[in-house]
Amino acid sequence: MEPTQLISLANKIKGLCCAEDCLILYNLIKNLGVKGAALEIGSFEGRVTICLAKALEEENKGHLYTIDADILGIKDNLLKNISDFEVKNRVTPIFKYSAIANIGWKEPINFLWMDVDGNYLSWLSEYLLWEPHLVKGGVLAFSGASCLSTQRILNNYVIKSGRFRDVTIAGSIAFAYKDRQEKHCSISKINTVRFLSFIYYSLRKYFYKFRNIPYFFSKPDRNMAAS
Repeated sequence: MEPTQLISLANKIKGLCCAEDCLILYNLIKNLGVKGAALEIGSFEGRVTICLAKALEEENKGHLYTIDADILGIKDNLLKNISDFEVKNRVTPIFKYSAIANIGWKEPINFLWMDVDGNYLSWLSEYLLWEPHLVKGGVLAFSGASCLSTQRILNNYVIKSGRFRDVTIAGSIAFAYKDRQEKHCSISKINTVRFLSFIYYSLRKYFYKFRNIPYFFSKPDRNMAAS
């Protein structure tokens, strides 16, 4: 797909990640040379989801799992977009809290895209839960590269871990290639992270439901350029 076609496609779907950033992610996943599944944390209505699925379809490789707890009521629109853009055979949506979906996860991941809210706890919990499943040579990608929370994760965990190379910021996307595998965290640490993550997102959903929402729980402006 030509860049202009991909950008035009992305602009047809509501989201928070701009179309130009979708093109960056599209090219990253197309050029991957390692086996595994792609995983998206936070789909919204599927802007990035569809672009990633199209890349997998064109290369005739891999499958995309997209996890969203449906706090913002996006389930019907996401499923419709997956159907309308004809990528049902490439995408499996999982409508659960990420911390719950992570329980018992066995499939190796070659592309990990995390697009969560700007809260540091969100980034940290997703990174600690899912990074161990990313294979050597796989891509770790974050949204909101200019956000303080994202930069803290990049500096304190990605760069200092010594497990990643070629850390890059392009547009509002930060990404890196995994260079070294390491044993997983202890079960007790993972369970603690799962518990804290579940409590955080449960509270977020509760506050959103009653519209008593602190600024970092706010519903995205759907008029913003786009996920």
